[in-house]
Amino acid sequence: MKRLILFLFVINSMLFSQWEEVKIFPVKGDIVNFHLKDSLNITAVIRAETSKVIKSTNGGRDWSVVNPGLPGSVRDAIFLDENNIFICNFSSASISKSNDGGLTWVSVTVPSRFERLDCLNFLDNNLGFALVYDSDFLDQKRLIKTTNGGATWDRYGFFF
Repeated sequence: MKRLILFLFVINSMLFSQWEEVKIFPVKGDIVNFHLKDSLNITAVIRAETSKVIKSTNGGRDWSVVNPGLPGSVRDAIFLDENNIFICNFSSASISKSNDGGLTWVSVTVPSRFERLDCLNFLDNNLGFALVYDSDFLDQKRLIKTTNGGATWDRYGFFF
């Protein structure tokens, strides 16, 4: 019986020893979201005083800053792949997108009556959904949809 307990203890400790904490030094902040191209190549969006995109090519042992200053205060980041990234901001209903891994950003137009974004998701470079606060309807949450990468947005579905 003692051998069985010892065996279970050893096996249990081996199962939980497979995770390793990865430091993002020298960068400080919180990881908003990340994309794994493979086990070595990682791209991440960091929320800090100045939000940024960082990359690692060795599984997270070393990090380099791709873009030291993202537009606005990042609330959420959506990765389609390591190059195509969408971000939305806390304070306004603003979305930015990058198609070069975070080096450059362009603004995605969101109608001004949508005061804040609650969440964002893109299925590809064109089809996207956002949950917004609609000032025309007593600041209720509304789902909006784009089929052209954010050039135009249409109401979609119901209030939440």
